[in-house]
Formats: sequence, structure tokens, C-alpha cells
Amino acid sequence: PRSLLTLGGAKTTQRAALMARRDQLLAAGFDWNGHHYPLSPELSGDMLIQLTAMQMLAPPPEYVYQWKDTGGVYRNIGNAEAFKGFCAAALGYGEALFARERMLQELVEAAETIEAVEAITWETVPQG
Repeated sequence: PRSLLTLGGAKTTQRAALMARRDQLLAAGFDWNGHHYPLSPELSGDMLIQLTAMQMLAPPPEYVYQWKDTGGVYRNIGNAEAFKGFCAAALGYGEALFARERMLQELVEAAETIEAVEAITWETVPQG
């Protein structure tokens, strides 16, 4: 029951909720050139492998990188420079979500009541 909830317990619950929302948004993916692309740890690893391979052995200038969108269709991303931009967009999207989670968790930690903790959601805009 809610009457047994402590401030520490409320903070633990809210941190977990914020992390779950971040993960949900990460999995939902990001938009690039009119298409929507999912993100996951596996896909991030694949991006890293391709970027590393590109540095070790530059692809021919005519090589076109492709990536699977959320509909399962491989889309042309473009040459090596375009693919670097695509990866930077993916990284930026993910980093923005982690930064938002960190900022909201700081608000959770600073909250002094259970009600204040529970009022903090993904949509919370910090006062300042």
C-alpha cells in the first residue's frame, strides 16, 4: 500500500520509471532523411564495427551504406561521410535521452517529499 512507501522507495521507483521510458524512446528510434530507424545495443555495436572498419580500410568512393528502418526495409544512407553523419545523428539522439534521464534523476534525488518525487515525469520541465 501507498502508506508504506518511503521517500527512498519512491525515488527508487521513479528512477526505474525514468530509465524504462528512456529505453522505450531509444528502442523507438530516430528520424533520418525521411525514414525512421530503430536503435538498440546490437545496432549500436554494428555501427561501431562499420565505423571502425571504415577507418581501417576506406571503402571505395562509390560504396553506399545501407541501414534497416523500423519497417524492416534497408535504406540507402549514402557514402562514408553520409554514414558518419547518420551514426552521429544516432549517437546524438541516444545521448540526448541519457542526458534528459540524468537531469530528471537529479530532480528526483533533490525532491524532499514522496509527492514531489512522484510529480517528476519524463515530460517534466525543470524550473530555473
